[in-house]
Amino acid sequence: MYPRNARTRALTIALIPSVTLAVVGLALGGVLVRQGVHGRDFAEQAGTALTSASRVVEDAQEARRRVDIGRLSGGYAHDKLVDDALVNLQRSAADAPDAQVGYQEVVAAQLLAAVDGLSRTDALAASGTEFTAEQWSSFVSAFASYHANLAAVAPKLQARERELYTDLVRSEQWIRLSAVENALVDGDRSASAQADWRACARQVADKLVALSSQQSAYVVQLAKSSGDRTLAGALAGGAAIVILSVLAFCLAFRLSRRLDNENALAADRPRHRASRMARSLSVAD
Repeated sequence: MYPRNARTRALTIALIPSVTLAVVGLALGGVLVRQGVHGRDFAEQAGTALTSASRVVEDAQEARRRVDIGRLSGGYAHDKLVDDALVNLQRSAADAPDAQVGYQEVVAAQLLAAVDGLSRTDALAASGTEFTAEQWSSFVSAFASYHANLAAVAPKLQARERELYTDLVRSEQWIRLSAVENALVDGDRSASAQADWRACARQVADKLVALSSQQSAYVVQLAKSSGDRTLAGALAGGAAIVILSVLAFCLAFRLSRRLDNENALAADRPRHRASRMARSLSVAD
């Protein structure tokens, strides 16, 4: 008979690579599953962060619109809250499990910064007073900041959002608002006395808020889709590896059984040969 310890060695040889493959596959699948779950959790966190930042920016916007003429300081009580909210949003983007999700969240943060910059510019321009040196510096800084954010964001937008942005900058309200802002930058305070530009400023601000909201919704959906894909891929990959491990073990086990049978037959041949020779001799006698 084929020795028992030899059969054990054959089975061991078949089992070790199969178990190793299964363990490695399950470990890798577990990592991917955690990444997928983290991605889905991040979608909720990103949604919360974006909603919170949007609310802070819109609250500041409304507060500035209610400020009495000549009392600009009251309109900036929310400035630090806005700055902190935008910083937190940037940190959230840095923690995104997917680079594209983080990239789009930065775009959303830039849009919110543009909304806030327009709000600050509008509040200063509508003050009805001569600019002090500090107010002038604040106005130019807010004006430059929100235009720079919009210029940086424009090429990064998705097709639908880019269409909304293009419609905005081609609108009569945007053209009218830009004309007044440029006049103020050039030192012409009389431009702010023209009544219609305030209405234009509000309409532009509302369109920017709508664009920002759409971008935020896109970020959340993108994060959720990314997490779902990673999770589904992890589960499918883990299942495939387990199936391959089982198939590999079954194949190796069959090969070991065949080897066992072949060696058993080889071990029996001398005995059969001796038996035939013994029968031949007995017949000859």
